[in-house]
Parts: sequence; structure tokens; C-alpha cells
Amino acid sequence: LPSFVRDFTNRNVDEQVVLQEKLAKISGILNQNHGDTTPLKAHPGLQYENYTQHKGLAHFRTSRGMRISCSAGKHGLTLRRYGREPEVNANP
Repeated sequence: LPSFVRDFTNRNVDEQVVLQEKLAKISGILNQNHGDTTPLKAHPGLQYENYTQHKGLAHFRTSRGMRISCSAGKHGLTLRRYGREPEVNANP
């Protein structure tokens, strides 16, 4: 989504690299499990969880204090927002 692209481009290069590494890890997990997000929930470094107040949306950790909000569909995850945990959780 454009909001994710905007959030990504507004981050410094180090944060962008960490994010790309995390997305590669998530992509591998999803590929191995045919798109099932359940293994993401079991991964301690990702802390993948569904939002309780926003039906159909989830979030995961990229690094300490940084989160990505997303929605899961039959074609994978749609990335919505990327940023500091309070910012992303307030407006996923």
C-alpha cells in the first residue's frame, strides 16, 4: 500500500535494511507453510499477532520498538504501515 511505501522511504537506511531482512525471513516462513501465518505467531522474534480492535489486521515486530501492520489474504500479507510501535498501533 502507498502508506507502507511512504513509511519505508521515511526511515533511515539501517532501519530499511533490518526491515528487508525481516521480510525475507517472513517470506521464507510463509513459503514453507503455504501461506499459513500460524508459524509466524510461534516465532519469538516476530511477535506476530492479530489486532483485537481492528478485525482482519495483524502486526509484527521488525526490531525493538518497530512494527509493521498488515492484513493476511490468500495471496500473502499486504503491508499497511511501518514505524514505531505506538504510531503503527494507533493507526494500523
